Amino acid sequence: MLTGPPEGIKVLHPGAGLPIGDMTVLKAGAADGSGDLTLMERAFEPGVGSPLHLHHDAAEAWYILAGELTYVSGDWSASVKSGSFVLVARGTPHRYTVTSDQPARFLELFTTGGKERFFQEVVARVVELDGQRMPYDEAKSRYHDHNMTLLADPW
Repeated sequence: MLTGPPEGIKVLHPGAGLPIGDMTVLKAGAADGSGDLTLMERAFEPGVGSPLHLHHDAAEAWYILAGELTYVSGDWSASVKSGSFVLVARGTPHRYTVTSDQPARFLELFTTGGKERFFQEVVARVVELDGQRMPYDEAKSRYHDHNMTLLADPW
């Protein structure tokens, strides 16, 4: 009788996963399955989000669990609430911000495994900087190192 799932299957129970800083829990990444995706559960305070960027090697998707986020791409924007799904194709410029009065919780999926490494590096660097944001040129370089382009200086 098996005591755990067979090779190639990963099961995480509620609350399980690898924390990445205070806002992210990695559910699956490069080391899981065939390494084809990254899935994170995230919780952001109002006003927090991502800068305008694009991914050269992955689509990115979100399933909103709680709160409201606003997504922007060019002249288009949309506010989405709990139960909504957003998919951004590879190569599409985008950004998002939590626009609800309370924190937002969501699942974030990348169609390439290993994207967690970017978030781990950024969190580690912010810790080194005592919570301050890294300089724009450094952030732009880190995005480039992970097959992304940072398109605007968010700070």
